[in-house]
Amino acid sequence: MPYRTRLVAVGACAIDTILTVPHFPAEDSKLRATSLRKRRGGNTPNTLEVLQELISDDVDDAATRPDRPQSNVPASIDLSLMAVLPSRVCAQTEFIASSFEMDAHAYTKSTNVDLFHCIFRENYTEPISAYIVSSEASSSRTIVNHNPLPEMTFEEFVVQAEKLITISATQDEQHSRRIWFHFEGRVPEITYKCIQYLRKHPALQLAKQQLGSELILRISVELEKPLRNGLRDLVLGADYVFYSRSWAEGEGYGSAEACLKGEAEQLGQQRVESLLTPDKLLICTWGAQGACSLMSECWIDSALSRLQDYHVSKSPAYVTHDLDQVVIGTTGAGDAFIAGALFGLIRREMEWHCGLGVQKGGWSVEQTLKFANGVAGRKILQQGFGGLGAATRQLRNALDLQSATNS
Repeated sequence: MPYRTRLVAVGACAIDTILTVPHFPAEDSKLRATSLRKRRGGNTPNTLEVLQELISDDVDDAATRPDRPQSNVPASIDLSLMAVLPSRVCAQTEFIASSFEMDAHAYTKSTNVDLFHCIFRENYTEPISAYIVSSEASSSRTIVNHNPLPEMTFEEFVVQAEKLITISATQDEQHSRRIWFHFEGRVPEITYKCIQYLRKHPALQLAKQQLGSELILRISVELEKPLRNGLRDLVLGADYVFYSRSWAEGEGYGSAEACLKGEAEQLGQQRVESLLTPDKLLICTWGAQGACSLMSECWIDSALSRLQDYHVSKSPAYVTHDLDQVVIGTTGAGDAFIAGALFGLIRREMEWHCGLGVQKGGWSVEQTLKFANGVAGRKILQQGFGGLGAATRQLRNALDLQSATNS
């Protein structure tokens, strides 16, 4: 039975103003910008926008290509954003909402991002803002942030999570139902409480996380900012963990592989009762060097509480052979990578927990990493995220064919 998955992305949503200048200005000087752009930003909103592109193109492709393998019929995925926003009726919130609109020809019914579960600060009219000075001479980006909005509280998360759990548990009796929370590691002490709450929720108990259960829970977390206290604690309750290069280097690691092995060893030394999910897929990105993953296969020994064995998979970064294509915009490449990985893990209905194996037609971890690198690699060749679904269609179809042949 196919899954109907609701992905809830929890994180900050901002409006970025990008000033492109010939060179970085000296202090107390005046400089004319060559261009100005305004866009919606934020890690999790960016990831949702890329997922929109990938899902929409996948659905369009399935509807128009009769030779597509039957095992790769698109799964039903609903996208939700949970972020703190200003007043519902202010111009800035309208700008954010409009940024998720798809082209008129797309299958928008299955790719809308709902903002109904955001936390609106009705007394505020300005969102989180980032002012970015981009130097043409040095390719540097200098960013000044401002956040006038009070952060989401644990109690506010609970109110919205209860609504989402109720919707997911009752919406479609023809599908096994899965709710997937993806957290940006923004305010660790609050996020940790949110993950604990989900893991202990009566409708989402781990004892029910078996095939055929009424509602399956998945949690992924992103660890991006270095030296932010409490981020490592979020891993204890997550199924999937994304480590950024900047976070890994801040912890003293010199490579993605070293990061995963080091973090796996620390997890292996945890007491079993503190590991709310003893099986995890750890992923670390490393820019032009690609990405690595470490997938547990019950490598936490319930008796000895230690790491038993692990294998690190490596995937090279996408490299274009078109000499006319050059790197244009690296901003958002990490968000695009996570979107590609989530697409592979959710859309392909991969199940790897303790012997469940990979569903027929599902991608392997290596294939998922290859696709995620492909999405990120194509993103840096363009401004923004538009068209990434079409740009990665050939890669997606090749992986589909490969997985169908191997299943």
